[in-house]
Amino acid sequence: MASDRKTIFISTFFGKSIDSNYAINVLKKMSDFLVQKGGRPHYGKIHNLNKQKMIQIYGNNYYDFIKIKNKLDPFENFSNNYIKKLF
Repeated sequence: MASDRKTIFISTFFGKSIDSNYAINVLKKMSDFLVQKGGRPHYGKIHNLNKQKMIQIYGNNYYDFIKIKNKLDPFENFSNNYIKKLF
């Protein structure tokens, strides 16, 4: 997320009284807004990212990660539907 650029990290917290579906919706909207502004949401957190958006925001780093991932996990033992959606 922070590769090749100055970076800040934004954390969010929701109290127990906040409906979890509402919180997830807010986080996805925030992620979309940050992508529009050149931000790189954490791909392991709540977002609306897909392969195309990942390529858009991570550029060549995305492809570098794919090479490393495929070398270290050639049989996708550590993949799941979520990872396959993004990579």
